Amino acid sequence: MRHPITIPNIAADEQPTGPSGYQRPSQVATPYDGRSMSEDLASRKLSTLRRCLEETQRRGRQMLFGLTTALELHMVPLPERCSLDVTMLHSVASARGKRMASKNVIPHIWPLFDASSQIRLLADVYVLDLVHTWAQMARFVPLEQFVVLTESIAMRMSLDGYANPLQRMRNLTETAPSFRGRLLCSMALRIARPNVMSPQETKCRLVLICHGVPCPVTNHTVSGMTFLSGAPMTVDMAWPEAKVAVEYDGDHHRTDKRQWRRDQEKREHLQAKGWIVYVVNADVLQDDETRAYFAFRVARMLISRDVPVDFTIRARPLRDLCR
Repeated sequence: MRHPITIPNIAADEQPTGPSGYQRPSQVATPYDGRSMSEDLASRKLSTLRRCLEETQRRGRQMLFGLTTALELHMVPLPERCSLDVTMLHSVASARGKRMASKNVIPHIWPLFDASSQIRLLADVYVLDLVHTWAQMARFVPLEQFVVLTESIAMRMSLDGYANPLQRMRNLTETAPSFRGRLLCSMALRIARPNVMSPQETKCRLVLICHGVPCPVTNHTVSGMTFLSGAPMTVDMAWPEAKVAVEYDGDHHRTDKRQWRRDQEKREHLQAKGWIVYVVNADVLQDDETRAYFAFRVARMLISRDVPVDFTIRARPLRDLCR
């Protein structure tokens, strides 16, 4: 008879351990596309952790997990397009002879990791750190989705207390022996930006730059402007010198009254100070026509503020911008 799996509480001296450079933050923010995304990521993490624990108990030995399994354990949104079977667990070994496969687990070889890049979560459950997971994923995800994933991982690392996540990725790409996906890693890092709070914001920014709009500052803190609570005001994408901002609103921004009031307070203050604030949602990403019109509107706002824009109706290939 199989006993039900329980996830024990982790004592203070049994907190997840991993690479150097980690500083536990005093407060964890809610990233991405609102509370529903955060709750979904937490639920996925717990479900995946249970499955990993069950697998290690069945085998009676330690296991290291990577790829999409690691993304779920680290609470990173999975790419929308990925050639991996995301319903399976993915284990990692340093050599072919050390691989562990089962009907629930697909084994992979990743010789670049060492003890410092493994994080112990529970008992015999270990997960590859996010920098190595990021490099692993490069061969399974198309470029646009990989840029989105790069920024999602960088955001999660920042929230988890790691400094300079994009530089950590760059260091691995530049110093590690050759690995499959290395070129895509280098390309993504050329256009990836820090502090991007949701995958949808990344997609919006990529649309803009592919249509010739100058790259905005991400998660910009507006100088001298605060909420009534004293918290600084930020905008998702900004061209500060022109006082133009683009805000992406997920469903949470419309359904949560407190969030809606906070958004209104911020945008009224910005407009009173001469800012143009363009609020968008997922509709602008529906197809080529809506993406082009979105970029055209932003271009027109910038031109009205004397910002030169080399707008093109047809989007440039993202690959060309990464070279």
